Amino acid sequence: MSMLGEGVNWVRNVRAAGGCATLRHGRREVVRLEEVAPDRRAGVLKDYLGRAPNARTHMPVDKEAPLSDFDRVASRLPVFRVVPKDTA
Repeated sequence: MSMLGEGVNWVRNVRAAGGCATLRHGRREVVRLEEVAPDRRAGVLKDYLGRAPNARTHMPVDKEAPLSDFDRVASRLPVFRVVPKDTA
């Protein structure tokens, strides 16, 4: 999820690479990042905001707001599903 929107370099790079990415958390893992369609992001955004309090500074929606409010901003906040390479 890009809390800073679509203009950040990592989002541009993932899209340019067709979703191919390497995660580095102690070890390298090649994965595919599948972009979630804007009309399917609201629930993910709401859940993330509830789990990551620092995200509030970047998301113009209250964590208690209805899903329709999250739908309103979903097209501006890219969300990606991480898929292991062997299942991508």
